[in-house]
Amino acid sequence: MLLNSGRVEDKDCDTLLQQYGMFIDKIPVFGNHRFADFNPSVDRVHRLFNECMAGESYKGLFEVVKLLLVLSHGQSTVERGFSINKEMEVENLKEHTIIAERLVCDHVRNVGGILNVELSKPLLLSVKLSRQRYDRYLEDERTKKKTQQEQSKRKSLLEEIDEIKKKKRRVDSDIKSLNETADELCLKAESTGKLTFVTQANSVRKTAKDKIQELTDLDTSLNSKLEKLKE
Repeated sequence: MLLNSGRVEDKDCDTLLQQYGMFIDKIPVFGNHRFADFNPSVDRVHRLFNECMAGESYKGLFEVVKLLLVLSHGQSTVERGFSINKEMEVENLKEHTIIAERLVCDHVRNVGGILNVELSKPLLLSVKLSRQRYDRYLEDERTKKKTQQEQSKRKSLLEEIDEIKKKKRRVDSDIKSLNETADELCLKAESTGKLTFVTQANSVRKTAKDKIQELTDLDTSLNSKLEKLKE
């Protein structure tokens, strides 16, 4: 079946069968009682085979055993965990609470019931200090939230500053280009004697002056943003 499902290769089958025969023959060496007295509710199959199949002699066989153990259980353990989670879920239950409740649930099940839980001194001290830890957690969360808000505000401010600087560069380039155009129009007016070029040059210079005012406003806005950033 393992061969047909592609879990093992044909070339390894003879070796695996040989190792299996050797293992069966040596069970009395391990002690028949270890297998006859195996208790599924207490003992673990993987531990038994891990101890008995240790070494190079059964390396390939042990890989098959591990494969079979995984296939036999499938996702049952994971699915049981999901079922327990669903039973514990209530509205607005946060992640930390779910994890804590699962830890408690797993421990109680591991020791065999709530009556078998040891009420040790560290456990009692932990319960006694639980309120302080909760208050500290809330304070840490408030601090974290405040820090995140400040970081978000700072990031937004830096983006605004960067955008203003880009706009300043564009306006400064426009002013330079307009002044150069006005100078060229004045030269044409001088060489041709046509006053229309002078009129056009004056119009372009007026636009350049408006751009200069816009640049001044951008400088004021940038300085204001930089002051906020310092604060």
